[in-house]
Amino acid sequence: KEKIIDEFEKYVFRQFIDIIDFTDDEIFEYINSLTNKIIKEDITSYFKIEYPDILLKIFKIISSSPWMILDYKNFADDLDVDQRTLEKYVYYLQEAFLIKKVYNYSKNLIKSERKLKKVYLESTSFCLNKTITWEIFENYVLNCLDLEYFYRFWNKEVDFIKIENPNSLSTELIWIEVKYQSKIKKENLKWLKHFDKKYKLKKKIIICKDCSWEIDGIKIMSFYSKLI
Repeated sequence: KEKIIDEFEKYVFRQFIDIIDFTDDEIFEYINSLTNKIIKEDITSYFKIEYPDILLKIFKIISSSPWMILDYKNFADDLDVDQRTLEKYVYYLQEAFLIKKVYNYSKNLIKSERKLKKVYLESTSFCLNKTITWEIFENYVLNCLDLEYFYRFWNKEVDFIKIENPNSLSTELIWIEVKYQSKIKKENLKWLKHFDKKYKLKKKIIICKDCSWEIDGIKIMSFYSKLI
């Protein structure tokens, strides 16, 4: 398992076949060149971009902080651009398969669209940080399972919500928490009962670095186990 973890921590930043054997510096140069071409050439050939440098800056901010809360107003103010321009640019980055948005879950999916959103990278190879962190691990799990929702209520948050049978009357929810650590403590899970009670979850899963057990109906599993 030590070898699996070691290889995984290399793979997370080398998800393109061209860069499998690259050093961290070579990866940085390759990814920088690739994203510059996508943003300054490919996207601008499809959409009218008034500020290509701002578009690139938005992507680099997200690349340095995957999982960031997407607050359009504050983000636009920080970049000194119109909020509508920012919203368009985020959309263009999505269309170019550079980033993806995740929505705060509600039974009313239209309401989910209006609530807080988080933004991640389509590939963890785009991340500027080349040391694995819990944010990058969270991004990796999101991509593996193609997840679309998280849940936040006041200061409490569930990393991801997976909807099973979304097009049927028997929709069921799976709660997924992601932690890049080897030990999970029972006291860290107390508040999650609120969410379970409210939505009657079918499954509760913690995906972690290296442990496998079950507690209070919560399945704890390593990332290299067979996932959902």
